[in-house]
Amino acid sequence: MVDDISVMLTCSLIHQPFGVRQRKRLNNFDLIHFQMAAIDQYKHRLIHTIECPADDDFVYGSPTRTIAIYELLEDIPSSEKDFDGKTGDILVGGGSGEAMALRISIPEVFVDGDERRQVFKPFWSSAFAYKVGVGFRKIGWKPGESDLEAWLVNYVVQEVLLKDNR
Repeated sequence: MVDDISVMLTCSLIHQPFGVRQRKRLNNFDLIHFQMAAIDQYKHRLIHTIECPADDDFVYGSPTRTIAIYELLEDIPSSEKDFDGKTGDILVGGGSGEAMALRISIPEVFVDGDERRQVFKPFWSSAFAYKVGVGFRKIGWKPGESDLEAWLVNYVVQEVLLKDNR
């Protein structure tokens, strides 16, 4: 009889750094559960990652400092609670199970009929904003000069998206 067996559930390479890991003990087994992010139920494309050198964990159950950046490949239904978006929008973070999301709308989708959408929209708590704010201050955000959300949109566009297209 084996006294102690470690059982690990694996997930794809793309999701491993971002998904929440929870360790539970059951009958001498270590069970590690990877919770997939809210983004995983929708068509999307991972386009980049950024590092946030925060002092505290900002993803529950995970010490990751990596935040994924996704392009939405389908419209998000209104029933989704972690974020919204239209095909082509950019999400910084994948919602529950990962970093909370910030949606960046692309110019082609600013106008839906007569309805105007915000250029960007955060879906995070004040605690999450504080934690990533501490990290982003280390790489250039100056709270007195701009809101965290506006700075992050500019950072993602200039430092990530534009550099990738050069």
